[in-house]
Amino acid sequence: MGTEMGAGAYPRPRPQNPQRMKEITLIRHAESQANLDGIWNGQVDGPLSAAGEASLDAIGKRLHDRKFDLVVCSPLQRAKDTAEAFTSDYEVWDRLAELDIGRWEGKAREEIFGQDGDYLREAIRDRNLPMGFTGESLEELHRRAIGAMDALAADLGD
Repeated sequence: MGTEMGAGAYPRPRPQNPQRMKEITLIRHAESQANLDGIWNGQVDGPLSAAGEASLDAIGKRLHDRKFDLVVCSPLQRAKDTAEAFTSDYEVWDRLAELDIGRWEGKAREEIFGQDGDYLREAIRDRNLPMGFTGESLEELHRRAIGAMDALAADLGD
């Protein structure tokens, strides 16, 4: 899941011939408790924060009239909870999982930057170094995410 248009954003222009245009809406999961606490939870599951739970009603109201041909989400509960706010008909795709951040899973941002900041900066620059020394590289994530979008476009057909 990605980011939908935020509050106060301008409406999207509609294509001249909408029958020929595929539209993919990306929605990022609601705020997790780890987000709020400054903890890096890549592929580790954890609950939504109170604000995240509260935002599910708003996303449900915003999207309840939209017709989606297909809704997919990552296997993490925070993504499933977000999808369930507006549909009961969704598929779980493992390839949409969050970045595997290796041994940084569950650690505070400050701890990671303090202990491994130089390595983190290098992994961001290089893109082939594994995150958290044992996780997935940004290049691997990129290939997985592009593959997921290609699969999604193919599943939608013409």
